[in-house]
Order: sequence, then structure tokens, then C-alpha cells
Amino acid sequence: MRDFSKILGQFESRQEILWTGALALLCFFVLFHNLGAAALFEPDEGRNAEVAREILLLKDWVTPHYDFIPYLDKPMFFYWPVALAYKLFGVSEWSARLPSALAALGCVLLVYDLAQRPLGAWGGFWSSLVLLTSPAFFAFSRTVIFDMPLTFFITLALWAFYRGKSADGKPKRLFFLVMYGAMGCATLVKGPIGFVLPAMAISLYLLLTQRWSILREMDVALGLWLFILIAAPWYLWVELRNPGYIRYFLLEENLLRYLTPHFNRGQPWYYYVEVLAVGFFPWSALIYAPFKQIAPALRDERRLFLLLWAILPLLFFSLSVAKQPGYILPIFPPLSVLMGEAITRMLRASSTKARRPLAIPWLILLAALSCFTLALSLPDLLTGHLKQQPLEVLALIRQISGPFIPLLLMLAALSAGASIWAEPRFYYLISCVFFSIFHLFGVAAMELISQMRSSQHLAEKAALLIRPGDQMVIYDSYLSSLPFYLRVDRPIWVVSPGRRSTIMGSLYMAERKPQPSAGFGKTVLSFEEFSEVWNQSPARLLVFADEKRLAPLYQEASVSPKRLLTVGRVALVTNQ
Repeated sequence: MRDFSKILGQFESRQEILWTGALALLCFFVLFHNLGAAALFEPDEGRNAEVAREILLLKDWVTPHYDFIPYLDKPMFFYWPVALAYKLFGVSEWSARLPSALAALGCVLLVYDLAQRPLGAWGGFWSSLVLLTSPAFFAFSRTVIFDMPLTFFITLALWAFYRGKSADGKPKRLFFLVMYGAMGCATLVKGPIGFVLPAMAISLYLLLTQRWSILREMDVALGLWLFILIAAPWYLWVELRNPGYIRYFLLEENLLRYLTPHFNRGQPWYYYVEVLAVGFFPWSALIYAPFKQIAPALRDERRLFLLLWAILPLLFFSLSVAKQPGYILPIFPPLSVLMGEAITRMLRASSTKARRPLAIPWLILLAALSCFTLALSLPDLLTGHLKQQPLEVLALIRQISGPFIPLLLMLAALSAGASIWAEPRFYYLISCVFFSIFHLFGVAAMELISQMRSSQHLAEKAALLIRPGDQMVIYDSYLSSLPFYLRVDRPIWVVSPGRRSTIMGSLYMAERKPQPSAGFGKTVLSFEEFSEVWNQSPARLLVFADEKRLAPLYQEASVSPKRLLTVGRVALVTNQ
């Protein structure tokens, strides 16, 4: 007769494979399903997608360009994989977002590995689910923006440090080399912060644990050379092509951004508490759980490392004058590990009393969904931006919500009960089902909202009116995705008052006034310069502008503008 324990072990192994497969399907579904459905959000997505497209047009893989003008507000690294995705799969929203989705997938895999070590596979399953279903992580995983790749490389660096300090022999050295390489890549993605955040967590961990012997094992000299070999060449190369760039980037894009309101992005000190409450929802309702019994946690070196990884960036960016929601995205992986472990421990408790806190997120979700449903039925209850939308937009929101809200309410109620009384595997399954449906709702909502925050529809209508030889102009406005959707192969002129601190969202363009790529003339014009061109140009000018900002053109022009179309608040006028 076969040993019963062996049979049980094989059964549990097969169950683990099954649940791992279920997690893999959920992960693929959340990160890649309908990845290109939403239009590019302005300003960031539209601009970043276009910068990557112009790499292929100009065949310049060193200096990023936007509207064919050097755009050096951010390093080049992020644009490389986007441009490569364009070459492999064609230019589209899907290929532009693919690098961010892959970076998010990498974060999930690293979180699973970190979490499953002390508590087994279920610690990994829950930690991965928490990360995947956090609204901020979900949103940035499907956005053409720097924060998710930066988060992946920071996560990779700290994961490699954690694995390296516990490993022996050759694997130890390999893990530490991966750490240095990841920090070099993170520095290429967004500058010194890619090195500073991991270094802070590692340094304070070594200080508090007094494990200075790890420094000798880290082979710092070799690691520093690897870091420089990865991070330095592009910075030096771009400095040779654009003298003064390194000083501008380090001083203005980093030091002044952190210490001064130079970028007009100041927020109160508690700003990231609000971001975390919304971005980590509904799990933020249990944010206290990993921090219970803090003294024993600080004696546990592993939990101490995760706490430092989560808390230090939050404090660092809270002290910054300039604040953006994506800055604290690197704390989501360690928070998810801590939260996943807390949930796993609660589910292993023998009493239902210990599991009661697990129902809190679901009850809050139920209340939020109920209020949303009531507000859609009674428009007077809507607040903020939604209340200002036209009736047809509200009708579309109701249409999207209709099939999902009743099902989500039912599943949230079922999950609340399952969190307390059901077998843990069933609770995990029903949670996966709820968040899969919620994902469908979220993607549909993002697709609708993107139409209000993109130039896609405008470009589709305008493309029918554009003739060979026409010169397109953006007048005193910022339509960042318009060049991408029009697939322009030469600059769109930009008319802007000289007093603005940014041009097309770029401080670098406004301050340094770089020349367009070779072969193109002046593309940024003042109101006065454009008025002369408008009155004298033999070529047809197609001018895109917010209707409220066209008044100066009507006043200065001797040739009356002719309206061709209006899409939303944007008008297209011509001089012929």
C-alpha cells in the first residue's frame, strides 16, 4: 500500500499547479485583455507614444524627439522597447502599452516569489492577487508611461538583494549582479531615483540589522562598474549631441523638481496617503493588518526589509514639493506581499472571529458600488467631473454600467460572506471571479473616458480633410496625441505665447529652445509670427485650437478663418 502522506503530497502538488494556472490566466486577462481598446490618454500617453514613433521616423535612438524637436525631459530608455514593439507589431495603442504590461507581469512574478517563501503557494497567490487588483497598479500597467518599468526594475533590484543575501556560492554573486544591473536600468528609465530608492532601503536595512558582512559579499566594486557600464553610456552620448543636457536633467528635472514648485505640481504632505487609499483600494481598508504587532515584525529581518521598502519611498516622496500619483508605485509590490501574508494568516485561523476583518474591503466595495448606482439613477447626486458631462456621456456611462453593476453587487456580497465562512480556496476563487468582472467594467470605463481625453476622434475626422502640402498647426493648445493619430511625417507647427513655462508639456523645449531635427524649419511660433504667416502663406494652413482660444487669431488675421469642423471643444479652421 502506498504511503498516505505521499498520496496527499501529490494531491496538494496537483492542486498547486491548478491554482497557479488559474492565477496565470487571471494575470494574462487583467494585464493584456483589450490592452489597445482605449485611446491614448492626453497628455502623457499621447506624447510618449509619439516620441517612440519618431524614433523610427528619424532613425535616432539617442535623442528623443517630440514633434521632431529634441524632447529631453526624460531619459531615452523607456522609448526603446516601445519603438521595438512598433517594429515588431506595428504602430498602435496595443504595442505602445505592451512594455508597461510586460513590466507589470514581471512585478507580479517577483511578488509571487517573495511571498511564497515563508507561507507557501497561497502566500504567493494572495499577494499576486492583491497587486493585480490594486487600481493604481492596474491603471499604470496599461499606460504608456515611465512608472511601471521603473517599478519593475526597482522591484527586481530589491528582490535580487533579498535573494542574494540568503544564497550561497555562485548564485549569491549572480543575484547581486542582477541587483546592480536592475539599478542601472532603473537609472536609465527615470534618472537617479532608480538608484536612490533601492539604495535607501538596502542601506537602512544593513544599518538596523548590523549585517555589514553582506557588504563584502555584494562585491561593490564589480557591481559599481556594471552599474556604470549600463547607465552611463547613453547619458554621455546624449550629452555629446546635446551639450548641457546632464546639468539640465540633474539640476532641473531632479533637484529642482524635488525641492521647489518649479513644475507647478505641489501637493500637501498627506497627498500620498490619499493616493494610497484610492490606488490600493479595496485592500487599503486592511492596510493596518501588516503593521499589527510592529515590535515582533521589526525583529523579523524579512518583514523589516519589506517594511523599509514600502515606507521609505512613501516618506521620501511625501517630503518632495512636486508630487504625482505614479511616484509611489514602487511601494505597491512590498505592500502586496505584506498584505497577502496577512490575508493568508487570517484565513489559516481556526476561528471565524479572526477572519472578520477580511470582510471590510468587500463591505466598502458594496457601499461604493451602491452609491455609484444610486448616483447614476439620480444625476443630482453626481459630483465633480461626471456632473459636468453632457447627457449623452452620462447615458453611455449608464449603458456600460448596466450589465456589470448588478453582477458586481452580488459577487461583492458573496465575497464578503466567503471571506468569513467559506473554505479559503472558494474565497480565493470567488475573489478572482469578482475582479475579472470588475476588470471588464474597468476596461469599458477606461475606453469611454479615453474618448474625452484623447485626440483620436478629432484626428479621424480631420484626416479626411487633409490634402498633400497642407501645413497643420496647433494654436495655443496642447493636443499631445494628435501627431500620433495623424501619423505625421513632418512637424506640426505650434503657436504659443513666449511667456509659458512649458511648450507641448516640455520644460526643456521652453527653456532650451532646441532646434528641430535636420531638414525642418522653425516650428514653434509666437502669436505675432503666426499672424504674419497666416496672412501671407500661399499654402493651406489647418489650425487646431480650443474654440475659446481662437479670439486672437480672429482679431489679428486679415484673412478670415474658415471653419472646417468642430469636435468637442476643438475647432479646425483654415486660411483658404
